[in-house]
Amino acid sequence: MSTIKTVVARVEETLERVAQLNARYRAGEVHAHVPDALRDSERSLEELVAEHLPASHAALEAASHSLFFSLPVAFDPAESVGPYLAAIDRDNGGQPYRFLDMGALIATQAFGENDPAVARAILASLPFVFSRYAHSEYQTVLSLRLKAELNRIAPAGTPRHFVVNTGAEAVENAIKSVPSAIDEALSILRLAIEDLAGGHLAAEATAAPNIRVGTLAIPLENHLLESLRERAIAAGFEFLSTLIEDRLRDTGPAWLRGAAILERIDNYLRSGHTFVYLQVALQPVPEPEPSVPAGS
Repeated sequence: MSTIKTVVARVEETLERVAQLNARYRAGEVHAHVPDALRDSERSLEELVAEHLPASHAALEAASHSLFFSLPVAFDPAESVGPYLAAIDRDNGGQPYRFLDMGALIATQAFGENDPAVARAILASLPFVFSRYAHSEYQTVLSLRLKAELNRIAPAGTPRHFVVNTGAEAVENAIKSVPSAIDEALSILRLAIEDLAGGHLAAEATAAPNIRVGTLAIPLENHLLESLRERAIAAGFEFLSTLIEDRLRDTGPAWLRGAAILERIDNYLRSGHTFVYLQVALQPVPEPEPSVPAGS
């Protein structure tokens, strides 16, 4: 029982802290708060973080062999509130540095950090948190209540809806639910590989549409880029804007090499590769009509 009492006491402390943070936030007492030295435009962000956010720097360095990440800050959800994400680093007064979340909520709470109502709802549903079922065949009363609510608020005429964890899963499953889209994508890839490899890789590509074909990678990429451009032109688009690996400007089609570079991102998502945000004109600029002299 001592272990349970310790856990319950920790939960009570957390709820009290959440209530205090929310009260300060609602009273307008919480703001973005970062080291003044981060405004030094003469030094790289990595250098500034290493010096002025040392706890974040140490935590990220210890995890440096993980996949990749782009934000050089270690956040502390326990001290975050509303749209303000707290770092594990503290100022001289012991207060956490806080950043305003401007990442379109791609990885944060849709209702704001540490919202008391959300915290209470989660605690009230604890059995569903630590007894989740890993297969959709097993429906709990909570998941059915969620889906019933989705039925209520879905736009009229919506035939189906489904629950996923991320936007990537939502897009992937939506595409999979449209067989014609999948058939078209596979058809494009199959034709590209047949053109480049005489047809002997077509079956393999059909079974694994994400295949990267060794020495044929660059010709295949170019074929797909050309196909994308042709379809965009046929659809009437005037420009093609995309974030793409910089090397494709050298190995890609001629029209890609002349694209306008809107932004260059070195070591994109710590991948070790440079990406560029390009804009390519697809439609020819119309010739100005000759002026007609007055009275003619």
